[in-house]
Amino acid sequence: MRWMGVLFSLFLILAFGLVFNAVQANSIAQASAAAFNFNPLYVGIGLVLLSGTVIFGGIRSIARVAEWVVPVMAAAYLLLAFWVLAMNIEQLPAILLLIVKSAFGLQEAAAGAVGYGISQAMTQGVQRGLFSNEAGMGSAPNAAASASPYPPHPASQGYVQMLGVFVDTLVICSATAAIILASGVMDNPTGEISGIELTQRALSSAVGSWGSPFVALAIFFFAFTSIIANYAYAENNLIFLEHNHPARLVIFRCVALAW
Repeated sequence: MRWMGVLFSLFLILAFGLVFNAVQANSIAQASAAAFNFNPLYVGIGLVLLSGTVIFGGIRSIARVAEWVVPVMAAAYLLLAFWVLAMNIEQLPAILLLIVKSAFGLQEAAAGAVGYGISQAMTQGVQRGLFSNEAGMGSAPNAAASASPYPPHPASQGYVQMLGVFVDTLVICSATAAIILASGVMDNPTGEISGIELTQRALSSAVGSWGSPFVALAIFFFAFTSIIANYAYAENNLIFLEHNHPARLVIFRCVALAW
């Protein structure tokens, strides 16, 4: 039933080639504005130029950039997160207890709102999980199918994909949550802050003024590699639709960068 593959490809091209990349670019712009007071317009222009350099280099160029940048940045971020936790080790039991209570709606149960609390926890959890590791979205298999696994067996690539979900969601996201909770910014909120700005403020309160620029740098590398990977997914599906004519690929690349 090729028509189902065609429909899937069209949705994926729209979502990953255009929509998700706009979200990632916005994260970079927000982090840069909070850390360095950069104009989002100039950040966007620079991002287009940098992304275009990699994207026009082809799929292999995208893979080479991602395989070097992501592990190094992830390792640096985790080392910093573990150092922050080590400095606040006495708070760790309370942090873990708070996470468990919030995840299972135990605090809401005490207030008589357990149903609402659980539904909200599940909704937010599914949303964060999908956007964090793409498990169940059908996008990551595009990269897995293009890989040359070693040993040469489908199961080896399956283990790689499982490891990605574990490292990204259970390790990196949990480390970020621990940094925010250990910093105390949630106890003394300064206005309506959320997302990347909340993480920047939390890390700055834990390690000093250089925490915010570090998060901005980390977000740049994480989001930038997500942008070029998302484009790779979209291009693979465009080729599946038999639109791999060089001129058509150039047009699609220009549209994706402009978006």
